[in-house]
Amino acid sequence: MFLPLIFCLCLTLSVGLPQQKDSRNGIGSRIIGGQTAFAGQFPFLAALNIHTSDGLYFCGGALLTTSWLATSGHCLDGAILINVQLGSNSLDPNDSNLLKLTTDSYLIHPEYDPLTLANDIGLVEFRLPITYTDYIKPINMLPGAPLSDRSPLITMGWGQISDEDAGLQNRIQYVSVVTLPNAECKLVYGNQIFDTMVCAEGNYNEGTCYGDTGGPLIQYVSRGQVMLVAISSFISQNGCESTDPSGYTRTFDYTAWIRNNTGSRIIGGQTAYASQFPFIAALNVHTSDGLYFCGGALLTRSWLATSGQCVDGAILINIQLGSNSLDADDPNVIKLTTDSYLLHPDYDPLTLANDIGLVEFRLPITYTDYIKPVNLLPAATLSDRSSLVTMGWGQISDEDGELQDRIQYVSVVSIPNVECKLVYGNQIFDTMVCAEGNYNEGTCYGDTGGPLIQYVSRGQFMLVGISSFISQNGCESTDPSGYTRTFDYVAWIKNNTGFF
Repeated sequence: MFLPLIFCLCLTLSVGLPQQKDSRNGIGSRIIGGQTAFAGQFPFLAALNIHTSDGLYFCGGALLTTSWLATSGHCLDGAILINVQLGSNSLDPNDSNLLKLTTDSYLIHPEYDPLTLANDIGLVEFRLPITYTDYIKPINMLPGAPLSDRSPLITMGWGQISDEDAGLQNRIQYVSVVTLPNAECKLVYGNQIFDTMVCAEGNYNEGTCYGDTGGPLIQYVSRGQVMLVAISSFISQNGCESTDPSGYTRTFDYTAWIRNNTGSRIIGGQTAYASQFPFIAALNVHTSDGLYFCGGALLTRSWLATSGQCVDGAILINIQLGSNSLDADDPNVIKLTTDSYLLHPDYDPLTLANDIGLVEFRLPITYTDYIKPVNLLPAATLSDRSSLVTMGWGQISDEDGELQDRIQYVSVVSIPNVECKLVYGNQIFDTMVCAEGNYNEGTCYGDTGGPLIQYVSRGQFMLVGISSFISQNGCESTDPSGYTRTFDYVAWIKNNTGFF
């Protein structure tokens, strides 16, 4: 017999934690076995006091932008008013770093199920944007790949620290935990565990408790860079101090939904972490006219794909693989030089029709954890409104003419060609696709030739497009970016590179 999932909202200003009717059978999370955080240690953490028709409940949250935070869906279910506290690791109202605000604007995931806790994620919108301080900062990134089993993570909150102590803690408690394989978590909870959930626990029963629900599960990807990998969702009916793992909602499965609702070319992007996009290549292309920079996508040990315009007239191509940074000192980087490439025979430099090319290495390379090819080419045409990711080292504004040292990436959505033609007219061919984000995200100068990818399953990348053009109105205009659809060239790519 498997244990039911328990989620227990902490009823504030109360001695106990009452049983709630219907879905509110208990929301919670245990920072059991934790340490006390210092001021500014977790500047993205939010405390939420949520007013419903049933009472006043406490949850955690994670700051995403100046206007939005993420929390669990069940924390917001039935909310009438939400009091938000930011900037303090203490619930003491006299902290000078504290910011308090009130809102009634929020989103619960449209497929949230209060009975099973499927899709247990929500977003809270502030009435006015806040100002960041040393004590109020957003999380740095959302995951670009699925969370691995046995990942070392940190969770935190103001919740109970034992089953006997029913009160909130005045100061943030945090603890290190490790993710478990879902198969192992199902040994406790059975088929109540979905692929969009993850379980985690510490070596000595550390985890979440009542009052921690909605709070963040984070991963440090580099110094000072915090990734929000999950949101606290449930605990075991056996209590916080049982040996049963705590449960969380994986954020990777909801990154498109989060960004589409909160905003995030590669305007408006985020910085990639090492090995996040192990297939991306940086190309310095020498021509008779000068030296140009482009992106590319690794296909095999001997070939990469880029745009046709990037290799048109190339004399020599310097390639960098294995690093998300252009810094020459990265130990994971490999550099090679070639003059062997193929330009699509029907490429037209005036119209950018068939804007695709292939670059061949002089010798096959060796794959590493930081150098891997794209997994798939499309077997069907790209659907309109597909959720995609584009990336590169290009400009991040029209005013900043410099390449970025580290890869920037952003989520975009493909738009129908008929819609793109409203901007570009009959310059848009069927072999092209346009894409844009909700808030002007897209590509810019220096991103040309780079990949447009689609996640088809955990850790599986499909190369669906290659960056081709932007609007003459500039990177920060509301005009969509343009890409070459790879589907129309799959046979040509495979015939020349041996990709399979």
